[in-house]
Amino acid sequence: MSECGICLQDYDDETVPAALPCGHLSCIECLTTQATSNPFCPTCRKPFTQQQITRLFLTFPAAPEAAPPSEQDKNEDPVALGPPPLTEQQKSEALDLSTKMSNLGVVVDVDSLARVLDDVKLWTAGVSNIADLETQVAVTRLLLSVDILRNKAEQSITTSSGKLQAEKALAASHRVEARLRDQLNRESAKLARTRTERSEQAALVEQWKQLSITKQDRIQELEMEKIDHLGSILELTNRVRDETLTVKQLDEELDAKDE
Repeated sequence: MSECGICLQDYDDETVPAALPCGHLSCIECLTTQATSNPFCPTCRKPFTQQQITRLFLTFPAAPEAAPPSEQDKNEDPVALGPPPLTEQQKSEALDLSTKMSNLGVVVDVDSLARVLDDVKLWTAGVSNIADLETQVAVTRLLLSVDILRNKAEQSITTSSGKLQAEKALAASHRVEARLRDQLNRESAKLARTRTERSEQAALVEQWKQLSITKQDRIQELEMEKIDHLGSILELTNRVRDETLTVKQLDEELDAKDE
C-alpha cells in the first residue's frame, strides 16, 4: 500500500505515512483529523486516540524519468544497477505472513507467536536490500505488526495472570461469603428461637395474669358467698331466738294458768 487510503495521495516527504494500533496505515494529517472528528480506523473501524498514532519514517528514493537502457547498461553487472523488486515468491511469503499474523488474534499461544515472529524477522532480513517504496512500506508495516503482536501477547499474559488472580480472589470471597451466610443463618435461627422462647414466656405470663385475675375474682365471689351465708345464718339465729322466746312465753303463760 503506497498511498493514503483516505486522501488517496501517494506517500512522499509531504504525505507522511503513520500507523494505528490495529496496524493499518494512512497519512499522518488524515489520521490527526480523523482522531478529532471520527476516531475510528477507516479500514477496520477500531477506535484510536491521537497519542496512539505512530509516525513512520521511510526513505523515499528519487524517481527521475529513466532513460532507455543502452547496450552497455544491459551488459553491466545487475547488482550495480540497484536492488531488484520483490519476487513473486517474496510477495507470496509476505501474504502468507500477513495471514498468519491475522489468525493469531488478541489471545495468542506463546509458541505460535514466537514462530510467526521469527518468520517475519527472517523475511524482512531477506528483503532489506530492496529500495522501492512499496516494499519499504510493507516491511515497516510488518515490523509494526510485530511490535503490536508483542504488546498484545504481553497484555494477554498479563490479563490472564490478572484474571487468574481475580478468579482466586473471587473464589476466596465466595468462601468468605459462604461462611458469613452460614454464620448469619445460625444467628438468625438462634434469634428466632429466642423470639419464640420470649413469646412463649410472654404467653405464660399472660396466662398467669389471667389465672391470677380469675383466682381473685373467685376469691371475691367466695367472700361474697360467705357473707351471704353468714347473713343467712344470722337471720336463722334471730329466728330461732325469736321462736325460743315465743315458746318460753307460752310455757310461762301455761304455767300461770295451771296455778
